[in-house]
Amino acid sequence: MSKFNSYNILTQLDFSCGNTNVYTNNIISNDTTVFTSTSNGLVYKIDSVGNKDIVFKNDTNSTIQSIKQINNDSICVSYDNRFKVLDLRMNNQYQVAMERQFKETVHSMDTSGFKVALGFELTGSDAPIKVFDIRNGSDVSNTVNIVQSSHNDDITSLCFQKENNNFLLSGSVDGTCNLYDLSKYNQKDLDEEVIEEVITLDSVHKCKFINKFNKRIGILTHTEQFGTYNIMSESEDKIFFGDLREPMNCKYIIDFNDDYLFGGDIDESKLSIYNYDNKGGLKKNIDIKGLHNNEVIRDFELVNDILYTCGEDGRVNVIKLEVEKAKEDDEHKLKSGFKKKSKSKKDKKNKLLTSDSNDNPTKNKVNKYNPY
Repeated sequence: MSKFNSYNILTQLDFSCGNTNVYTNNIISNDTTVFTSTSNGLVYKIDSVGNKDIVFKNDTNSTIQSIKQINNDSICVSYDNRFKVLDLRMNNQYQVAMERQFKETVHSMDTSGFKVALGFELTGSDAPIKVFDIRNGSDVSNTVNIVQSSHNDDITSLCFQKENNNFLLSGSVDGTCNLYDLSKYNQKDLDEEVIEEVITLDSVHKCKFINKFNKRIGILTHTEQFGTYNIMSESEDKIFFGDLREPMNCKYIIDFNDDYLFGGDIDESKLSIYNYDNKGGLKKNIDIKGLHNNEVIRDFELVNDILYTCGEDGRVNVIKLEVEKAKEDDEHKLKSGFKKKSKSKKDKKNKLLTSDSNDNPTKNKVNKYNPY
């Protein structure tokens, strides 16, 4: 984890083309390239000196909901009810290596190697999750369909565990996070498909495995509440940070990764980076001002000491962060990040990630087991 003592905005790339309704909403990177997507259906390859090349344009001009890397040769995109894998090996060209179309709109996505998980909007009693290997192409026979034990509202976040991609975490507008053991879908009895559920009481914005904290997960809600807990412990081990806007001196929380929490402030055109620990501690790292013209920051990507941000002004900022210490921690250079389920949803024992009137964590004891 690095301490940043200063910054320099290297360049600002404009993708709005004079249209104030166009914004940039996703940024990802692989070993060689950074990509960003826009609300008018484009995906660009960009770099830190201001170059940008279109690598994909969808056929509906609608918002690219999500982009994820597969490897250095391919990325995947989702928009509307469609999913596509793009082969990028041709110079400034792309080929659609595979694609699928669904009945529901795709709301969230994660990848782990060739494995892809898609979360959808609610159209029936439960919002579905679909998991498949892209090497199977259009063959849907091996697709894992999670429906009955999924969520009863739109699925907003998905995350594979880095060490074992049979474990998948999902979050939803319904205020719950579920943990699935995908290996159980090779069995006839799927009653144990949800092995843990977390209730947040608020719509889930992001949920992730926090790799540096020994099997902890983090949950960020749309009401700017943040909490973590250990899914590998027999004892109650939950840390509730609460509403982060006041302690981080910002107006909204963008996201988090293994090392940092990122907050934004439209009044000051500011991004704030804070360190957090497994004891509930927050420590200010740096404030970066002059970003996105009083508009919301949608996403970021930290690549070594270069920070890329995108937002609702239609721009991408490229920022050089100066590191205070001589040696950087090589473990986290890139932005990344179980109790048995009862037979019915009503019988589930849940963990409550919330606070009482004194802002102290409310603890509900649960039994857990170690699946590893």
